[in-house]
Amino acid sequence: METENKKQPGPIRVGGIATLAISVGVITAAGYFLAAPFAKSLISTGMEQAFGAETNIDSVDINWQPFGLAINGLKQTNPDKLSENLFEFNQAAASVNLWELLIGNVLIEQLTVDNLMFNTQRAEKGEAIESDDENEVGLETGDSELGGGIEVPSAEELLAKADLITEKKAKALKQTWNTENEQLKAKVDALPSKDALKKYEAQWKEIENTKVKSLEDLETLKKKINVLKADLKKDKAAISELKSQYKESKEKVDTAYKELKAAPDQDWQNIKSKLPIDDPNAVAISKLIFGDEVTGYIVKAEELYQTVKPFIDANKEVKAQDKLSADKLETGRDIEFELEDKWPTWVIKQLLINVVAPNQQKFKVTGEEINVENYVRNKPSQYSVNLDSEIKGESLTLSGKYFVDTVGDISTDGDWSASGINVDSKSLTDSSDLIVTMQNAILSGNGRYQVNQQLESQNTVSFKNVNLVGEASTKLAQLTLDTLTKVSEFNLNVNLDGEVTSPNISIKSDLDNQLNTAFKEQVSDRWSDLQDETKGKLKDKLQAELNLNAKDLQKFNEVKAQYEAAESDLQKYGQEQLDKFLDEKKSELKNKAKDKLKDKLKDKLKGFGF
Repeated sequence: METENKKQPGPIRVGGIATLAISVGVITAAGYFLAAPFAKSLISTGMEQAFGAETNIDSVDINWQPFGLAINGLKQTNPDKLSENLFEFNQAAASVNLWELLIGNVLIEQLTVDNLMFNTQRAEKGEAIESDDENEVGLETGDSELGGGIEVPSAEELLAKADLITEKKAKALKQTWNTENEQLKAKVDALPSKDALKKYEAQWKEIENTKVKSLEDLETLKKKINVLKADLKKDKAAISELKSQYKESKEKVDTAYKELKAAPDQDWQNIKSKLPIDDPNAVAISKLIFGDEVTGYIVKAEELYQTVKPFIDANKEVKAQDKLSADKLETGRDIEFELEDKWPTWVIKQLLINVVAPNQQKFKVTGEEINVENYVRNKPSQYSVNLDSEIKGESLTLSGKYFVDTVGDISTDGDWSASGINVDSKSLTDSSDLIVTMQNAILSGNGRYQVNQQLESQNTVSFKNVNLVGEASTKLAQLTLDTLTKVSEFNLNVNLDGEVTSPNISIKSDLDNQLNTAFKEQVSDRWSDLQDETKGKLKDKLQAELNLNAKDLQKFNEVKAQYEAAESDLQKYGQEQLDKFLDEKKSELKNKAKDKLKDKLKDKLKGFGF
């Protein structure tokens, strides 16, 4: 029993044998006169519909023994640039197995394409052909990593993007000052007025001028002093409250001010942490320079994949339709011939393409078992590319195989190697501030790739006898260029993995190390300048938003002077001073009493003859 992934024997209905024989006879008889022009028209129309632009063919030759086809002088217009050919070749010759063709299989024994060239100039502009296909595949390419250039940002740019602590602390200080200023103002307003001080002065003078001759006088003085004490108590409490408020407010403002003074350094540290300041090598120059080049190859691979995939999908669709049609055939007796070999719907057993690259290098592309139904014979398709060079030591080889399974998924793997390849002038970057061109170099390298749902590829490339030149418009870009122009050789390690159409790309190079020393010195200086600029602007911003100028600070000093003056004014009215004054008056009265008593005693003693 045949498994479902093998092609089944081709059925020929008895009722259709006569019709088949008559049709073959008519085509064969007319072929000598009409087949070649018909084939030319058919091929031109098919290609124009496929590519959406004019196809020019000089002639088509058909051979009948052995059966084969030769397309001479084909030029396919580029639909995106009608003044160029997408490709052209001198001749494509194919030998076809006629028997397999009659039973529905295109078995090409040998296909040879001579002098295949791409992107050649046309003598006259071609015409665009409108396509009925509304589901054209579009490719998107991201911006170059160098699109914004290589440059240290300005202080203004950094501050504009930063969430500045300086601004927050300035607002906090302003709010603290406003709150504490109101508290102080209320306490200052409670200080003794000038009238109160005059009153205290008058009371004090009255107390000083009080004559104490008796205990009654002393009691009167004591009452006056107690009245003054009572009057002073409220104002002394106001001074004490102001002193406490001043101390509390000053601590809060000083704390807020210290935090504000520290904020610019904190802002700088935050800004610095997000930039490659301490690690200039974080700017991987190899990725910046070669990233677009690798991306370009991936885009080309995507284009190739999208070009081949519709053929695979269309082949699956045709097979499904054929099966459906076969199920609807009229009833009749089938004669089934067991095929000795199972073949895909089309296959190229041997492929040879001679390619001429734009730089006139010649390549030989070969293939075996080329088809999109590998599951039928369970054989992978083999392919290889070889540089046909006359230069000694120059070689490039690529070989691999692919397999298309029953659901149309493609898997492939292969490897490549190159040595002594002369690289002509090639633009590496064209950013806003750095243009680098590799005028010449000798390339060698090797790598491997594998695609099975996911892409995995490791590649090593080395460049020798390198000559890099260019232009730079910024300080850092000029540093890069100056260092690059001194490079004579370097290598690249390019690894890819992930989705075929959008893989992860890793590019590493000793070129980064060669730039590292120069970068560290120069970039460090630039970052140092930037640090000074940024901190200076942070201080300017501090002063602009702080609004805590000399006048505001003077208010603190005025408050202190006010309560110190009030303390000084009331100092002589202190509890200790008033008590001392009263004690002095008591002593005076006591001494006067003693003296008076002495005088009386003397007078009495005189009466006794003393």
